[in-house]
Formats: sequence, C-alpha cells, structure tokens
Amino acid sequence: MADITRRIAGKAASYLEDGEVVQAVVLCEPKGTLGVTSAAMVALPRVTSKVLADRATEAYAAAGGMARGLPGKPFVVIATDRRVLVAASNGLRLDEPCAAYPLGALRLEVLPGGFIGRKLRLAFVDGTDAVVDVQRGQPLERAALAVAGSGAPPKVGGGGVA
Repeated sequence: MADITRRIAGKAASYLEDGEVVQAVVLCEPKGTLGVTSAAMVALPRVTSKVLADRATEAYAAAGGMARGLPGKPFVVIATDRRVLVAASNGLRLDEPCAAYPLGALRLEVLPGGFIGRKLRLAFVDGTDAVVDVQRGQPLERAALAVAGSGAPPKVGGGGVA
C-alpha cells in the first residue's frame, strides 16, 4: 500500500491546528466491504454503495456513544500529536472530519483472521466499538501507539508527517 499517512497528511493540512503534526493514518472500510465494494460497484453502483453505506451507518448508530461518529463509508483515522480525527475518504480524496476524539479515547486492536485484508476494532473508552476492514500494509502498530497517546512515533519526514 502506498504511504497513506503522507498522502492524507497533505490533504488534512487545512483541518489541522497550528503546529499540529500527523503521526499515522489508517484507511478503514465498513466491515464486510473490503474488496466487495469494488466488484459490486461495477454491477450496481448506486444501489450497492447505498446499501453498504446504510448497513454500516446503522451498525455504528446501534453501537451508540462515541462509535456513532463513524461514517458509513470508507474513512480514515488520522492520529495527530494532539487528537484523533475521523473523515470519510477513499484514500485519494478527503472530506472534512466528521469526528474528533482526544488521544487515548480509543484503541486500535487488530483482530485475528481476514482473508483479503485485516479486521480492526476501534474500541472507545465509553465501551462502544466498531469492527472495520483494513487493507494489509498499513501502519497499524504505529497508528495504535499514536491513537492511544502512548508516545509519539519517531519522525520520519518533513511536511507535517511524522
């Protein structure tokens, strides 16, 4: 996978506070949609995307609490040195963040299994959670540390990306 952190950090610059630095980014898809979305979009684009988005939105709403802020379509979790932002994104474009959480308000837990990709649980401090699909090759360990606020990973480049 291309350097998702560097790519999204550049697009997120207008949503960051002065001096805020992106530490890690993870691209997530609603559970059960990794790979399915692309194939289904060819056959029934509007119907399929609407059904998948509605299903994910309902699941996050049913979870309630902090999980309710997750979008029902592909999104990124952006961990900065100050907070965690969530914004709808396909990895190329980035919408305005729809949720912001303080560092330590959630944990990223990689779950066993996943044929095409991996399963990731976003576990919030209020007891709510959401399981999402993620592509392999993303900086999951780095993102887990950054989201938890357990010390910033070492900087590896300039331009607001750590």
